[in-house]
This record gives sequence, structure tokens and C-alpha cells, in this order.
Amino acid sequence: MYLHELAADENGRSFAAVVNRKLGLGVVIDFDASLFPYFMEWKSTGAGDYVVGLEPSNSSVHGRGWHEQRGDLHAIAPQASERKSLTFTVIEGEAAIDGLIARRDALLG
Repeated sequence: MYLHELAADENGRSFAAVVNRKLGLGVVIDFDASLFPYFMEWKSTGAGDYVVGLEPSNSSVHGRGWHEQRGDLHAIAPQASERKSLTFTVIEGEAAIDGLIARRDALLG
């Protein structure tokens, strides 16, 4: 498990992506970083398989007690609901991949 601190643009938007240049494919997850302030990545590389998980989240893997101590435990009232959105985009081709890299570089300054 890897914990990442992601940069956000002037509108508070962030993204994460997985790219395979050899195949010319990638997937991008765009989201509002204020709604998903934590980001975890995990991977499994067992016996000929490769799986990666990209997880924007409103809580970390440190658990409830850690968030309570920090004063940032996310909770909603009983019977309440929240609506959040993520956008998944599949990109294809060298130009799209290069555009994504340029977007990342611009975000990081």
C-alpha cells in the first residue's frame, strides 16, 4: 500500500493515472481533491498477474482513531447521504499519453 499526497489545480481538481506506453493505453481518474483528500495505491504482482488499485478516499488506512485524534474524521448522520463523483477516462495513443504527461507536469509546476 502506498499513500500519496496529490497536487490539485486552482479549482481543487486532481487526478491519477496508469499508463502502458507499450500498449499505447492508459486510464485516468479525475476527482475533486477536497472530497477525496486521501489517495492510496496498491498492487499485486503475483504469479504472472499484475493488478493495481487507485483509491481516492475521504479517509486513510490509518483508521478511525487516527482521524479522531487529528479532528478530521469524516462522518455522516444516520439516514443521510452524500453524492460524490469521479470521472474515469481511457486514453489511447502516444499523443493522448503525452498530453497526460504534460498535464501532470503543469500541475506539479
